[in-house]
This record gives sequence, C-alpha cells and structure tokens, in this order.
Amino acid sequence: MVGDDDLDEQEPSLYSISLGLADRPALRHAWEFKDFSQAVAALQEIHDRRPDARLFVSDCHDEQGLEILGDDMLLSLIAAQAERDQRRVTRDREWRWLAEDAAGNGPPEGRNYSPFFAAIAQALSER
Repeated sequence: MVGDDDLDEQEPSLYSISLGLADRPALRHAWEFKDFSQAVAALQEIHDRRPDARLFVSDCHDEQGLEILGDDMLLSLIAAQAERDQRRVTRDREWRWLAEDAAGNGPPEGRNYSPFFAAIAQALSER
C-alpha cells in the first residue's frame, strides 16, 4: 500500500468516505483521513465486512457517483476514478494511466506521474 509519508509530503489534502444515501443526509456518516492509503484501507475494511454493500466514488460535481466494483479496493477505486475521468473528458489523465498500468497496459518507458500518483503507481508495482 502507499506509504503515509509519501503521500503526506506530496498531496496535502483530506480524503473522505461517506456512507449513506446522498438524498437523505440524516442517514449519512462521513470519515476523513489524512492520506489516501488510510482511506483505501478503510474502504477495504468496509467491503470485507459487508461485501454486499454497494460503494460509490463521488464528488461535489457528481453526488450519484460511479460504483466501485471488485474485491480489491485500490484497483477498484482506480478503475472507478478512471471511468469518471473518461466520462468527463478531463485533461487530468493520471487515473486513466494508473488503470492502464494496473492492467499491464502501460508503456515500457513508464509515465511522468505527479508525486501523488507516482506514489500510487509505486504501490501498484510492489504488488
């Protein structure tokens, strides 16, 4: 998994996991994590405890989100983020690059990832 120190130095942000229904705020609960690896570990624990629960990646532009499918939350989250970026046709390609690399379809010369994504790519290569 991505090391805490790697991401703390490179992406000063908070990652949030919110459970519940988007249209019923009283039934939602959210947790914030200081780094991405902690958030992914929490998603994995939720999935392991409740494999039947549906999990989605969403943001302020798309509360409905895209479903996170699969048993490996890191790979599944990367795939969902890549799909979301594909649908938006954003200029940020790094989620899509990670998805390609995770599937073994990356270029032999590697990628020029920003530091945050480089830490995730490194974690993928160590699997």
